[in-house]
Formats: sequence, C-alpha cells, structure tokens
Amino acid sequence: MRRLLIIPAVVLAGLGVAALQSPSGASEPPTVVKVPVSPSGLSVASGFTGEADVASSAVGVWWSGDPGATFALAGRRPSGAWVDLARTGPIDAVPDGGSAEAKRATAAMAQYASDLTWTGPVTAVRVTLVSGGATSVVVAAVTTPAEPPAGSAGALDVAGAVAPRDHGGFAATTLALSALLGALALGWRPWRAGRRTLALLALAALSGLVLGGCRPVPDAGPPPPAMISRAAWGAQPYQCAGGPQYTPPVVFAVVHHTVNSNDYGPSDSPVIVRDIQAYHLALGYCDIAYQFLVDRYGQIFEGRAGGITAAVLGAHTGGFNSHSTSVAVIGDFSSASTLIPPAGWNALVAILRWKFAISGRSANQPFQAISAGGGSYFPAGTLVWFPDSLLGHRNLWPTVCPGDGIFNHLPELVQQVAGAPVAPPTG
Repeated sequence: MRRLLIIPAVVLAGLGVAALQSPSGASEPPTVVKVPVSPSGLSVASGFTGEADVASSAVGVWWSGDPGATFALAGRRPSGAWVDLARTGPIDAVPDGGSAEAKRATAAMAQYASDLTWTGPVTAVRVTLVSGGATSVVVAAVTTPAEPPAGSAGALDVAGAVAPRDHGGFAATTLALSALLGALALGWRPWRAGRRTLALLALAALSGLVLGGCRPVPDAGPPPPAMISRAAWGAQPYQCAGGPQYTPPVVFAVVHHTVNSNDYGPSDSPVIVRDIQAYHLALGYCDIAYQFLVDRYGQIFEGRAGGITAAVLGAHTGGFNSHSTSVAVIGDFSSASTLIPPAGWNALVAILRWKFAISGRSANQPFQAISAGGGSYFPAGTLVWFPDSLLGHRNLWPTVCPGDGIFNHLPELVQQVAGAPVAPPTG
C-alpha cells in the first residue's frame, strides 16, 4: 500500500513544476512607440496639426517648449472614420520633486508629456496644438495584449492580491511534499532516522518555506473588497532597483480620474490598466502611479506593487505621495453631469473604507502634512491642514482632476466612506 503514495507524489511534483513556470505578468509586455508629428527642431504654434500612423489602444503626447501646452486628439478607426478623442495637457500624476523616481523620469523623458488618452482601436492619431507653443511633438502610442496572461486569475479577494513570490512558495511546498511522499513510497522510515537527520530535514523544510516566499500572517483587520490582482491584469514588474518603496503610515487618501473615454466595457478595463502602467513606465516611473484603480462597473484593481495592506509610496500627487494612498477612477468625469455609475461608486467607497480602516483612520478626520513641493500648490516644507482625510487631486495640485462629476460629490463620498448613511449620487 505504501507504494501507492507514488501517485500523489507525482501529482504534487507536476503542480510544483507548473507553478515555477506560471507567469507573474503579461506574456507579451506592452510597447510604447514614439512617432514624431512636427518638423524636427522647429517650433509650432497654436493651430498646428500633425498625424501619426499608429495601431494603438492608448496615446499620449510628448513635446518640448511650453510646459503648459494643450492638445486635441482625434483617432482614425479601422473603418476609416475619424473621431474626436479628447483634449489633453501636462500629466498631473507625478513623483515627488527631487525623489529618485522623479530624477529617473527626468532622465527618461527630457521633455514634457500629457496624460494618457485611451483610444480603443485606432490606426492613426491626429494631434492639434490648442494652446501654447511646442517643438519636437511626438505621439507616444501604447499597444498591449488584449487578453490577461495565460494562467492568471480573474477577480480575486485578498488571497489573490499577492506578490509574485507566491508562485515560488507554492512550488516549494508542493515539491517538498512530493519528495516526502516519494521517499515514503520507496521505503524510507523517518522514525528510524537519527536526530541529526531529522534536524537536517527540519532545517531544509524551514529554508524551503522562507526561500519559497511564504507570506507572514497579516495583522488582524477587516478583509478587503474583492479586487483584481496585478498578476490577474498582467502587470509588468516594478522597475526600480531595491523594489517598492514605503512611507510612514497612510494618513490620507487622494481620488483621481484617468481622463479616458467612458465608452469602454468591463473587459476593456484590464487593458486600460495595462496601458496606463506601460505609459507610466515609458515616462521613467518605477510602476503605475496609483495604488488602486476602480472602473465604472465596480471592478477594483491592485495598482502599484508593494502589497495592498502596506503604505506603498506612489507617484500620484507630486509633493504629497508620502503618507497617502490613491484611487483612480477609470473614466472622464470632467463634466458635472457625468457621474460615477452606482457599481463604480460603491466600489470606490468600499476600497477607501477598507484602506482607512486598516490604517486606523477615518475619512472625515482632520490631518496635516508637509509638502514636498514637486509642482503642488504648496512649496516644499509648507505645513498644510485639511478638515477631512479624503481629498480630490485638485485639492493639492493645479489640475481639474478628478473632474466635477466626482469632485462636487466629495462631501457625500467622505461621509459614506466614514460610515454615515448618506445617499450616493446616481449616474
């Protein structure tokens, strides 16, 4: 009968080998192609139009000259029809000024960049300079695989939002069990082994667990809402040496919108998140700027690497990335009449309420922080005070983000995240 143990040993060995081969990111990484649309070295003025033939799902504009220049974008659909996409200006999700990440971004770009505009499928992009002057205007076109990586999961709870090392931990455990069962099947009798042998086996098992990446038991706290992990949406690894950076405990949260079209389906959302990450990486950022993202359908995405329960340093609000977390709502809510649909609103409330809870904070709790400069309203070293710990991006940075459709309803959001029975806006 003992020899029958060889069957589960073989099964476990197969699972362990498969885990070692499981992808931890997109099987085909996104690409960013830069195509010039203005004459090299020549300055262009308001009204200039240029086109780039690019097959893309999202585009940004890079330029030199006026840092405040704005552009209008149009795209050519595969049918040949041209459609207006968006107006875009300087990107407003940035690292803290003077930080290692900011210096890396400056070295990578050496020019200015717009926010990313999600286009859906286009075969060409038309760029029109609306205001300001510019030289060396470039379309930065992002293309990503349309499907999540093979073997990844879908919507996951906290057990799914894990670090890439978890594949190694699972592999180490299953291979160790496979070896143990195989040895027993072949006649090994551990009860006859000497103390030295048993000690060596125990040490080997402990080393395997540590090197395999077993996670410590997290501190007790409320469970997070269901979310889509980085592995599930196909994230690229964190790009900067030393791995994710951490700040002192989270004190406040900042709400953003991604300023892309609201005309997307639930299956488009992972593609959009991959596009945003690819664009941020092309700008020289270490990772996607935001800690979390939420779509209009109520899907929550794990953003920047480092762990959803940790105080991960982001690049979402220059000058105030420390002590903060961020949630970006996928879509454009610039108009006061464009509201987050109920599913998206409820997801936004859920992720913020959970993050505040595990941080020991309340959304309607006053806070103060010291600005790190970086383009915010407040010069570096300025002590600022706010009556609530939940802000819109425009409270700290010269931007219209997160748009009137969200910003006008921050009071209701603050109260609902804090637990008050406030009726949410409907859209």
